[in-house]
Amino acid sequence: TTQAQYDTEAATARQATATSAKLADEIQRLENQQREMEVELKANEASVSSLTTRLEKAAEDNNAIHGEVRHLTTQLGETRAAAAESAKRQAAEATELRSKRDKATAHAAELARKLEDTAQELSKASSAAEDARASLHAR
Repeated sequence: TTQAQYDTEAATARQATATSAKLADEIQRLENQQREMEVELKANEASVSSLTTRLEKAAEDNNAIHGEVRHLTTQLGETRAAAAESAKRQAAEATELRSKRDKATAHAAELARKLEDTAQELSKASSAAEDARASLHAR
C-alpha cells in the first residue's frame, strides 16, 4: 500500500503542480490585463481632461456669442425704432410737400385764369381802340 499511497500522492502533487501552473498563468494574464487597463485608464483620463478643457472653452465662447447676440439684438431694435421714426418723418414731409404742390398748382391755375381774363380784356380794349381810331379817321 505504500506504493499506492506514493502513486496517489504523486498524482495529487502533479495535479496540484498543474493547477498551480494554471493559476500562475491566470494570475500573469490578469496582471497583464490590469496593466493594460491602467494604461487605458490613464489615456481615458487624459482624454477626459482634454474634453473638459474644450468644453469649458466652448462654454466661454458660447457665453461670448450670447452676449454679442444680445448686443446685436439691442442695436437692431434701436435701428428699427430709428427707421420707423425716420419713415414717419419722411411721410409727414411728403404729405406737407404734396399739400404745398397742390396749393401751388391751384395758385398757378388761378393765375392762368387771371392771365386769360387779362388777355381777353386787352383784346377787347385793343378792339375798342381800333374801333375808336377807325371812327376818328372816318370823321
